[in-house]
Amino acid sequence: MSAPLPGEDQELVERATQAIADREIPGWHGVGAALRTPSGNVYEAIHLEADVGRIAVCAEAIAIGKAVYDGDFGISTIVAVLASGEGHFTNLLPAKWREAAIHPQVPRP
Repeated sequence: MSAPLPGEDQELVERATQAIADREIPGWHGVGAALRTPSGNVYEAIHLEADVGRIAVCAEAIAIGKAVYDGDFGISTIVAVLASGEGHFTNLLPAKWREAAIHPQVPRP
């Protein structure tokens, strides 16, 4: 059994779960994601499934894209949750990566 998540990371799991509940179309949105940036902003997204080649997009990538669009270029923590509710998987970045930029070469506004 894994250790409980810290409260702020558990909040991300809850927000990713809510993103699925708010927008899921069964068979199309199997994963929800939420990420927190160093500024404290949180971005949620759901997976977009498609039957046409590489057009399917992971929830994590969409959440990152939302952050970048808003000019928020760092990731503190990102989590993903399965729509089935049977569990969640997380990418809780190690401390040395907590201030990592999404792409250091992107000019910031």
